[in-house]
Amino acid sequence: MKLSKKSIRIILIIFLIAIAILLLLIGILKKETKEEKPEEIKTVQTDDNTVVTERVRNRGEKERMQVYLAEFIKNLEKGEYGKAYNKLYPEFRENFFETEEGFKQYAKQNYSSLMAVEYEDIQRQGAYYILTVTITNLEEPLTTINQMFIIHETGLNEYQISFQVKGR
Repeated sequence: MKLSKKSIRIILIIFLIAIAILLLLIGILKKETKEEKPEEIKTVQTDDNTVVTERVRNRGEKERMQVYLAEFIKNLEKGEYGKAYNKLYPEFRENFFETEEGFKQYAKQNYSSLMAVEYEDIQRQGAYYILTVTITNLEEPLTTINQMFIIHETGLNEYQISFQVKGR
């Protein structure tokens, strides 16, 4: 069966139209996928504003742990002891700070409202991250303490903290 030039042209045109439709559909699907991504971003409601976890979503383990500890330190600096207390690992809280008031007193005695944190080491041991840091009190008198924090990440921007408690 021999096809005429006209038949070959028609088949070629139909084939090219089919490819164009296929490429168009692929483009539409990619566009819809990109538009759906913002809906997948998980948000966490805080007292002040809504914090989007996008800032830790694409970071590595080390950077996420630094963000989590920075948030905890920021809560202490601002006197938001309730927020910091709620981030404590439950068993740690039971063993060292049975009440928020006890934690608040400890935090006021050991931390200031202006601190700098230098990350010395971050190690992962199973599901736990151990951060060794140097905290400098930037208020007078300038003091520096070395402290160990343990962070247990249970999900993206969901974590619990415990730390080396002085004098206990």
